[in-house]
Amino acid sequence: MRSYGLGLGFVAVWAATYAVQNQDILAVRFLAWDFALPQGLWEMFLFFFGIVVMWLISLAASWEGRFRSRREIERARRRIAALEKERGALLAAMKAAGASQEEITFIENGTSL
Repeated sequence: MRSYGLGLGFVAVWAATYAVQNQDILAVRFLAWDFALPQGLWEMFLFFFGIVVMWLISLAASWEGRFRSRREIERARRRIAALEKERGALLAAMKAAGASQEEITFIENGTSL
């Protein structure tokens, strides 16, 4: 976390230095808006706007991955439950058919014969 703070401080100092050195007024027209600010401030604004946009995109990607993992875990749990139910049915069928104790133990414990 300390390196993150140091990096953020470095970027802030770098951006402030850039803004002070580029004070020419720049007029920007975008759709219905018309703004005039120093060039350095415009570029800092765009830089930090880009950071926020990329953070939001990465946050959305993180949520997507988290939800995908939860779906896969739930699917695996359902599959395990179905296999346990099938295993129980197999044990009941083996006992009803008169299978040997070794065969039943193998199915119950997963040990070799």
